[in-house]
Amino acid sequence: MPTAQYRVQDATDVVARVDVGWPAQRLALEYDGLRHAEPVSSLATGNGSTG
Repeated sequence: MPTAQYRVQDATDVVARVDVGWPAQRLALEYDGLRHAEPVSSLATGNGSTG
């Protein structure tokens, strides 16, 4: 299951925070743009601005 604002850690400290992380798969995703800052409801309905 994906985790938003996932903290990547080594043995002693947090080394990064990524937009979305899948810890079991050791996968991280970073994305840029205004669209991901909009409320989820506008994204789900397709009524959001594309910039």
